[in-house]
Amino acid sequence: MENTENTASVMTFTETMKSDLLLTAKWSKFLAIVGFVGLGLMAVWAFLMISGASFIDSLIKGQTFITAYTGVVYLLVGLLYLFPILYLLRFANNTKRAVMADDEAAMEEALINQRKMYKFMGVLMIVVLSIYALSALILIPVGLFAAK
Repeated sequence: MENTENTASVMTFTETMKSDLLLTAKWSKFLAIVGFVGLGLMAVWAFLMISGASFIDSLIKGQTFITAYTGVVYLLVGLLYLFPILYLLRFANNTKRAVMADDEAAMEEALINQRKMYKFMGVLMIVVLSIYALSALILIPVGLFAAK
């Protein structure tokens, strides 16, 4: 009977791989910071739209609901995009820590966050494409009937 041992393969990173990972981490961190700034601006804009709805109604009658609704939608979209941006920042920070300190646990955590970000964005893309397809299925017949 053969002796089967569980041997874990060890992957080593070359200096080129480490350099590329550090560069990827820097760009990921930049994109995450820009994302957070964008989310902050989106939140400010949303609150301005919600609080300014009555002022806009005094200028254009009947627009209060639409303006407030748009502000709430901005807040919800911002909340939705908070998660992938947070995963991206965690990926960047853990990748840098892993490369600098040869920390395998940090690299594992970095890859987990990268997977979470891609999974989140993939599911979000499926939802958006489904909404587009459903909209087309509804709006094309409505447009055809309206044209008659």
